[in-house]
Amino acid sequence: MKITIIILILLSVISCSEINDNNTISTIEKTNDLVFDINNKSTKSSLKDCFLQVPDSTVNGIIIVNAKSILSVLGKETLLNDEIKYRYLTKDKKEYLNLSIYPGSFNNQVSVFEVGYSKQILKEDNITESTIFQTEKGIKLGVSLQEITKRLGKCYKILNSTDSLLKIIYKIETPQKTKDDFLNRYNMPVYYAEYDFINNKLNRFEFGFEYP
Repeated sequence: MKITIIILILLSVISCSEINDNNTISTIEKTNDLVFDINNKSTKSSLKDCFLQVPDSTVNGIIIVNAKSILSVLGKETLLNDEIKYRYLTKDKKEYLNLSIYPGSFNNQVSVFEVGYSKQILKEDNITESTIFQTEKGIKLGVSLQEITKRLGKCYKILNSTDSLLKIIYKIETPQKTKDDFLNRYNMPVYYAEYDFINNKLNRFEFGFEYP
């Protein structure tokens, strides 16, 4: 009889342990492809130090806020100002590249790049000789999330997620400092990079400086 009681007590302890373990799992959230305990102070501190270290800054040779690169890539007669968003298409017209210049910037100084699939051809579209639009890190439409994190790391935030759709964002914000002191070099407070996936294939991406 005593042995039976001891066995029942042991089973009860094991069962309670499993419940506690399940409760612990419920306090953990998945962030940046890693699992962090949201109640752990040291983890919260480490998350603040987790940010994009080596950001993209070019598309097809056009360099962010670099007017000379615009003239070199798009032609010496190119004049872009802050009046509209300028849209360029690949040679087959399947991809678009939007170039945005903020008010107060000098002509041809692009602050934001956006690349996506073109659903229609607009009057103001400019057709280029490019076959694809690609960053200096080789990021282009159609790549997977794994290929993005391989190039940019896992310090991103999920903005939206469903069975087939995923939207993530990387950020660098003052006073965060990258290895090459990226924000200070451009005298800007925030850099961001957004990536939209459909069925784990990059469908659109945008990166640049937030308007100060």
